[in-house]
Amino acid sequence: MFFLCAGHFAQVPAEPAKEKKRAETANAQQTGQELDRVRREIKAATEAVQAEAAQRDQAAKAVRNADQALGKATRDYEKTHRAYEGSQGRLKQLDAKVSEAKAELADRQGRLSEMVRFAQQADRGDAWGAILNGQNPATPSRLTEYFSYIGDLRATEMNAIEKESQELQALEDQVKGEVERLAGLQEENKARTAALNQARAERKRSLDALTSSVANRTQQLKELRSNAAALEKLLERLSRVVRALPAPSKSTTASLPSAPGVLRGDFGHLHGQLHWPVPGKIVSRFGEERIGGLRWTGLLFETPSASNVHAAAAGRVIYADWLPGLGQLIVLDHGAGYISLYGYNDSLKRSVGDEVAANDVIASTAQSESGSSKLYFEIRDSGKPVDPATWLSHTH
Repeated sequence: MFFLCAGHFAQVPAEPAKEKKRAETANAQQTGQELDRVRREIKAATEAVQAEAAQRDQAAKAVRNADQALGKATRDYEKTHRAYEGSQGRLKQLDAKVSEAKAELADRQGRLSEMVRFAQQADRGDAWGAILNGQNPATPSRLTEYFSYIGDLRATEMNAIEKESQELQALEDQVKGEVERLAGLQEENKARTAALNQARAERKRSLDALTSSVANRTQQLKELRSNAAALEKLLERLSRVVRALPAPSKSTTASLPSAPGVLRGDFGHLHGQLHWPVPGKIVSRFGEERIGGLRWTGLLFETPSASNVHAAAAGRVIYADWLPGLGQLIVLDHGAGYISLYGYNDSLKRSVGDEVAANDVIASTAQSESGSSKLYFEIRDSGKPVDPATWLSHTH
């Protein structure tokens, strides 16, 4: 009776467990719907800022289009290049299998030839041949047994040779197909490279046109103020919608001992611990004068051409698009009112809503004939720019 009662009471928590699972499922669905809504609002804010920029300056619009085309060309090229390298690896594996199959086939054919030669010698009554093969020519019954045994071996070897010949043919067909695929990828790679170079050339022309349109100091100052206003307007809109974002997962906001590179604790406690977004040196610092009384509100890095841009800390992407004055821009929300901005990128690797860990690659800087490129990095606390240098680690 005691055991029956124990079994009965052991089943009681099943219903609360089901209710908890249903609640978790409902919460997950609600979180997904909320994230979709926020993404739509961010997209609307992005389009509004970009539309205003396009109306203000056709040259800036050309740069935006060129930047976006270059980003797409870069992604297409990288995708094709990865496929090309994978095809080369498969072809190498197939070549090794073909060589192994040919060696096995040659070995079997050699054994079969030996059997045929022995059978021919014995069949002609070649006593010397039988003796050299270790047989007694005066023992016909023994010879008959060997004939039967060799006949069975020949049949087995011939079946094996036929099977391996078919397998070898199949492998050679695969090699032929992979060679053709590789040739196609080579042609596609050439086309992607040409498109990438064309996109870079178009971007350079657009940048030259934009530079010439702000050649004089007064116009340049006006552009800087307009760009700063566009950034402030974007961040103001983003701050309104980011409050509705579901909380980032614990896997990206907290580190484990076995997961180096993911920072521990809240962003506000990470002074002097943030990852450098790029290797290189700081060429313009927070608070330094730019022009006409305007000052830098972040850091300007000089880094090797086509460098990977890394997340300074764990967070979530709330903006990944073009913005006047900052080009291809990506913005991360770190919670508690902290955000980080990464501008002047060549290609963006993450999308709005993506969660990233500290030091994850989120973008890449421009390729340049000079061998160097620039990255703009900014940190804001509740909308106010703060000096990023005080947050960065002293080693990088």
